[in-house]
Amino acid sequence: MNLKDHVSVTSNQSTSSSLKASTLKNLGGDRFDKRFHHNNQRSVPRMIRWAAKRARHNHRSRKAISTIMANLTMLVIVVSLSSLLFVWSISSFGAYTGGAGYWFSSRSLANQERLSVESAFFTATGSTNNIVTLYVRNVGAVQFNIASVYINSTLYNIAQSQVGVSQVQKVQITLSGQTWGSGNVQTVIVATLRGTTITTVWTA
Repeated sequence: MNLKDHVSVTSNQSTSSSLKASTLKNLGGDRFDKRFHHNNQRSVPRMIRWAAKRARHNHRSRKAISTIMANLTMLVIVVSLSSLLFVWSISSFGAYTGGAGYWFSSRSLANQERLSVESAFFTATGSTNNIVTLYVRNVGAVQFNIASVYINSTLYNIAQSQVGVSQVQKVQITLSGQTWGSGNVQTVIVATLRGTTITTVWTA
């Protein structure tokens, strides 16, 4: 082999080595590009899944906060209504007990009242038969006040006078719009201030 042929072989070997290196480089670059592209393809779904997960988490967080706020609002409303109901019930109960206590006390005293019309006198003013005189005795356990007298369904208000236990009170009435006649039946009703009444019938 001469020098020219040796140079040619060496040149061919260098060219072949360069081609091999270039080929390997190109092949390695393709693998890198493919690997990078493959990683990008795998990263995109991961990012989508991560974004969806965060969105669901934020939605649940907002939903949880909304539920808590709704519960707190309902609690405030219930407490406010309960306070109003409590105040109203206390005031109403106080008014009821006060009124009921007075009513029961009055009825208790009224049940202890007993009165008796012991006698009735029918007299005249001049020639007019218009005077009726009653004697009312307290036969109960408490004192009372005579408030009114009805004679034949006609009301006559009496100046309130207190009648003590076992005492007798004289009540004189001047008839108005009517007179009594001899032998006529007169219905007399005496009422106390607490509402106790007694009905008697007399012959003039």
